[in-house]
Amino acid sequence: FEQITPGTMSSADYNLAVMHLRGELPQPSLALARRLLERAAHGGFVTAQLMLGRALENGDFGTRDLTLAHRWYGVAAESGSVEAQVAMGTAHYLGRGLPKDAARAAHWQRARAGWVQALDSQAWDGGWYKRAFFDDGTPLGTRSQAECRIDLIAQAWAVLSGAGDPARAQQALAAADSELWDAKHGLLRLLHPPLQYARPEAGYIQAYPAGVRENGGQYSHGATWAVMAAAKLHQPERAWRMWQAISPAHRWQDAALGPAYGGEPYVVAGDICSASPWAGRCGWSWYTGASGWLWRAAVESLCGLQT
Repeated sequence: FEQITPGTMSSADYNLAVMHLRGELPQPSLALARRLLERAAHGGFVTAQLMLGRALENGDFGTRDLTLAHRWYGVAAESGSVEAQVAMGTAHYLGRGLPKDAARAAHWQRARAGWVQALDSQAWDGGWYKRAFFDDGTPLGTRSQAECRIDLIAQAWAVLSGAGDPARAQQALAAADSELWDAKHGLLRLLHPPLQYARPEAGYIQAYPAGVRENGGQYSHGATWAVMAAAKLHQPERAWRMWQAISPAHRWQDAALGPAYGGEPYVVAGDICSASPWAGRCGWSWYTGASGWLWRAAVESLCGLQT
């Protein structure tokens, strides 16, 4: 992270800041964590904006600053962060760090309700949730498309967020398992079929070859969230099968999957290819922030220990 942080890598700034805040580095620095978060937040990284607001509210940098916290919550809320919208609404309702303002509280609660309504109307595709919409209104992740008919992240977070209709969320995760699971290679693909000729283009992920990283490979963040979603729905067999697909140690226990994987058996890789001739081969070892999510999935979701 320290090698790639200079420049505009907002996600790297964010991940490095989190490591400083959690004391996971040899010389953690709260001051550096704040500077990194601020740089990522100013770069438009919504997760960093939300994290910065939360850290300022909780006093993670040494002192609380509710005024600045809610300024960043407001930026994230305007970008569509439901969590930030709830934080803003609650702050105005309770008068906590912001003037008590029932009208503004109601405004942010209506904003959140609007996102939830959209989730179960325009975003529902009949069997699963669409991934996104382009500026012209074209959906991504819909059964009517030849490429990226379904995306894993939308289905997992429909469960994890608690915002989706419970029956639909359960149906969506089952559809993801059915459509995205590659039994031959023991993989849970991020999307399928991969993007190659789709218009409008879906950004940088479409520049990857089919079956590589976010473009139809097994992407460790999405697969880990699916593990957590399955556990939340009390589906232990599904959750464990998905876990084994990510775990390098378990892949190496298989005589065929281990050599194909090719990475260290003790390091979570960022992704695993799903396309021939490299199906099952890991990518971006020693890099992914999904390792932290996988730890949480193991301890909290599978074992049931709350940390």
